[in-house]
Amino acid sequence: MYLIEGRKTAEEFIALAWSLEDGTAQFYATVKDMLLDAAAKKVFDSLVRAEEMHKSNLLEAYRLIKGSNNWTEEARQGTLSGIMESGISVSEAIAWVKQPERQPQDILEFSMQLETNSLDLYMKISRETENEGMRKIFNMLIDEEKKHLLRLGNLLNSMYNV
Repeated sequence: MYLIEGRKTAEEFIALAWSLEDGTAQFYATVKDMLLDAAAKKVFDSLVRAEEMHKSNLLEAYRLIKGSNNWTEEARQGTLSGIMESGISVSEAIAWVKQPERQPQDILEFSMQLETNSLDLYMKISRETENEGMRKIFNMLIDEEKKHLLRLGNLLNSMYNV
């Protein structure tokens, strides 16, 4: 849970989550463009849209807390450029999925692991915060990550009967 070490304020946690959602949206957009299966493309397109909605919701939560749409310096320091859910570098993950031996099943399983790790991180943040508003924000994200896992799991099952 190195991602949350040293972070204490709602602003810092929101900025962290925004960064992770942004990186994951970039990753899913790349994966969507690589896939040939129409159903898989549709699922990954919906995941990109969902990650973008999460970013909007987090920015709105930040605005409500701070009264501004502009990230404060404190929050800006909490962002992680080029990092996605699970704390993985977007560029490294994209390089991994572009390897010739990668199969769609590998990518689906990797994506499910991302969502599982994100779910775990958001549950930890929700559990540890004393800020009720922040807990609500992260509980909403938890519910969304569960939906992402379900979509990916259903796609994996429909494609590979696993």
